[in-house]
Formats: sequence, C-alpha cells, structure tokens
Amino acid sequence: MATNTTAPKILDANVIQRGVKRLLPCKLTDTELLQIALQRTDKEALRDDMVADFDRHKAKHKAALEEIEDEIKKAYRELHTREQDRSIPCTALFRRADDGSGWVDTIRTDSNEVVETRPCTPSEAQRYLPGVEGAAPADGPILDETEDAGDDEDEEDLDDGINDLTPAQKAAKEAKAARKARAKGRGK
Repeated sequence: MATNTTAPKILDANVIQRGVKRLLPCKLTDTELLQIALQRTDKEALRDDMVADFDRHKAKHKAALEEIEDEIKKAYRELHTREQDRSIPCTALFRRADDGSGWVDTIRTDSNEVVETRPCTPSEAQRYLPGVEGAAPADGPILDETEDAGDDEDEEDLDDGINDLTPAQKAAKEAKAARKARAKGRGK
C-alpha cells in the first residue's frame, strides 16, 4: 500500500465514516516537551517513594516473620528435648582444693545440683584474708593488728611453715615482716 503525501479531495459521496481516530506521530512544541519532562520527574519521584515504602514494609514484615520463625524453632527444641530454659536462683560457693587453689561451684537452689565449676578469681581466692572483701572485718585497721601482734617474735619465726601457706598468705606474711623491719628501723 503506497502512502500519498497529498490528501485526496474529500467528496461527500465518497465518505464512509467521519471522526475515525488513529494514534499517529505528531511533532511536539517546546511547551509540550517541558510539560512532559515535568510530568516524568513527578512520576519518577512518586515511583521512588513507592519503592522505598515497599522496602520498609517488606523489611518490617520480614523481621516479624523471622521473630515468629524463632519462636517456632524454640518451641520445637523444647518439645524435642522436653526441657525449657528458665531463670533459676543459684548460689556460688567457694571451695579450696587440696593443692591450695580455689574453685567456685555454682549450685541450683531448687535441686542442689552443681551446674558449673570454675577456677576462682584472685579476689575470690583471697576472700579469707583480713580486710579483703568477703572476709569478716577485723576490730581495727590491719596495719595496727600486724604491728602490735608478735613484736617479740624473731624474724626466723616468720619463716616457720611458710611452705604450707597459699601464695596470698605467703605474700601477707612477707608484707608483715617488711612492716616490722621498717618499724624497727625507725626507732634507731
């Protein structure tokens, strides 16, 4: 079918139908181009907002779904093992070993079962020394106690039985001897 560049003369006798509409290309004016560009940027902004909103809702629903999945897994584990983790009051007890080291046993108060045994910390190991947290307080300051006690003892007596002591007790005994020596040196 050949396209004519000139339209034939329309005669009323030859008209089959008037007002037939077809989509055909048309040249745009500068005003129309500007209007289309503004509409496009508005649509792009709306699209970006919708995508961001969708992503927020998707993340929110995903987090809710994961939370429910975790609860289902927890219930499955409890049903499978027939056990449930609960907060149970316990008591931590200090225990001195035969070699002089210390251990802490954690015991359930409902069943008296030992649930954990661990080495004690340095402060827990020294808990029975006077003036240390957890020990019964002395009547006076510890320095007064050590300076007044045993002023008549010889330094040789301080070394008696030192090998039977724990490292903390050895250190306390050596500190006592040093304070005594300093006190004797001041009087001269």
